[in-house]
Amino acid sequence: EEVHEVISFFKDCEPQYSEEIEKATAAAANAGNGSGTGGEGSRERDALYGQAVDIVLREGRGSVSLLQRALGVGYGRAARMVDHMAEDGIVGDYNGSKSRDVVCSFEEWEDMRERMGYEAVYN
Repeated sequence: EEVHEVISFFKDCEPQYSEEIEKATAAAANAGNGSGTGGEGSRERDALYGQAVDIVLREGRGSVSLLQRALGVGYGRAARMVDHMAEDGIVGDYNGSKSRDVVCSFEEWEDMRERMGYEAVYN
């Protein structure tokens, strides 16, 4: 009977939607729909993105595990940053279990950094 009361309670409540979740869901749907609007600015970049690019350029390879170790972040966050780097032309395409090739120079990154508004972070 208690279970039925709990169910009734939730049925009677009005839904409360989070705008942040709705925006994130919409952004994820738009990013993967092939609309051709990809590239710079199509998705918000991680706060550590600039530092992640510096690490990848310094090491000469782009991999999720490298960013996980260097930045102390989880797999999902590191993978998104690598995907964004591929969108931005910093690293090449997915290469199986191998690291992605770096296809951007420090100079090209500096120009891109200025356009995107990232501060220089060199470790």
